[in-house]
Amino acid sequence: MSDVLNQKRQEVITTLIENLSIKNKDDFEACLNAHMILIELTENETTFGKLIQRENVVKLMEAACDL
Repeated sequence: MSDVLNQKRQEVITTLIENLSIKNKDDFEACLNAHMILIELTENETTFGKLIQRENVVKLMEAACDL
């Protein structure tokens, strides 16, 4: 069960990060929502741990640099 939850957390984080990237140039509201949700997720220890994993930090940097 824990593995399933971790996998779902990762899927949600990946989707939110993708909404921040240049790939989402048509839906500004989704970008803002993703931004706010990611900020809120940093307040939770479990999701913060997921957010700072290497793969997610790399995805965030790619989204910020429009790679």
